[in-house]
Amino acid sequence: MSRELGTNKKHNLFRGDYQIWIIVFILMLLSIVEVYSTTASLAYRNAGGNTELYLLTQFIILGFSGLVMFVVHTIPPGIYSRFALPTLLLICVWLLAMFALGTEVNGAKRWTSVLGISLQPSEIVRLPLIIYISYTLAEKREQLKQFSYVLFPLTFIIALTCGLILLTNFSTAALIGLSCFILLLMSNIKWRHLFFILLLGAGSLFAFIKISPALPFATRVSTWISRLESFQNGEDSQALNAKIAVANGLIWGKGPGNSMQRLVLPESYDDYIFANIVEEGGLLIGILVITLYIWLLFRIYYIIRASRKPYYTYICAGFGILIGVQAFIHIAVTLGLGPVTGQPLPLISKGGTSALTTCIALGIIQSVARQQKKELYEGETSNVA
Repeated sequence: MSRELGTNKKHNLFRGDYQIWIIVFILMLLSIVEVYSTTASLAYRNAGGNTELYLLTQFIILGFSGLVMFVVHTIPPGIYSRFALPTLLLICVWLLAMFALGTEVNGAKRWTSVLGISLQPSEIVRLPLIIYISYTLAEKREQLKQFSYVLFPLTFIIALTCGLILLTNFSTAALIGLSCFILLLMSNIKWRHLFFILLLGAGSLFAFIKISPALPFATRVSTWISRLESFQNGEDSQALNAKIAVANGLIWGKGPGNSMQRLVLPESYDDYIFANIVEEGGLLIGILVITLYIWLLFRIYYIIRASRKPYYTYICAGFGILIGVQAFIHIAVTLGLGPVTGQPLPLISKGGTSALTTCIALGIIQSVARQQKKELYEGETSNVA
């Protein structure tokens, strides 16, 4: 019986959704090729022409992130909810401290160095936030009928987290806020309460934009406005170069390492890596990448449908929404369908924090799939007994 169910010891290491493992592996392979291709000019500027340095670094980052994903998927998903709120509050303090201790890059203090490793707390904070929201929606269903509980602590925690991120990174704050709001839509919170929360959020954002010039600390409101205006007027040079890269790719692409726009596009290894993928791999590889993300979301949906516990449903949906929306925002910006956001392409763009947090999120989803298989096996064996 155990052999038929695939639950013998030989297969116990990888008991999540095996298709997700395949998708992650393919995306990581694409990342290694594209990061190596797009960091050539960066290597000559910062590493004395050592183009293999960034290749090795990305390989180590992805290898470590994959190992973390594997370890996380072996841990029962219910454990994470115990530490979600204190971890979330600690990272919020970290976000606040970034104004004094953060490293400024491109006019924003989003990074901090820990043991020589650059980390972005606005990326990390999404993990405990989604876990906390998922646990609350699952376990406090009766309290959610009361607007006072919806407003505090649920909405307050979301607003606090997104507000701290908003000061330096609008797109990430909007991404996290949207994902949390979709989770609220999935719950049994009354629609009129959600509508009021939406109005409250929109009003708060409008008020922040209006008073930002008078604040005693720097904000990036002017940057947001200039990006929106450039998008509306079609004057954004980055978007134009990204479109040229996509157009140059045609069907088959120019081949790895032959992209020309990588030398023109800023952050071609991060914010615009999809443009480089299409220029070098052509329309076919571009469609393959989009298909991989759709395939990933479909597999997460399959896990959600099989979930017997609301907590499992919310946590998988939350992380699936985050990864999916981030991927398609990046692709939309590359194709000129939206203003510049600076959002990386999950598991492909260069960078450690994004890859690590994405792998942790997928590891938690895999732990849910693993737990489902365990419960199914235990149910089957008890029926046989």
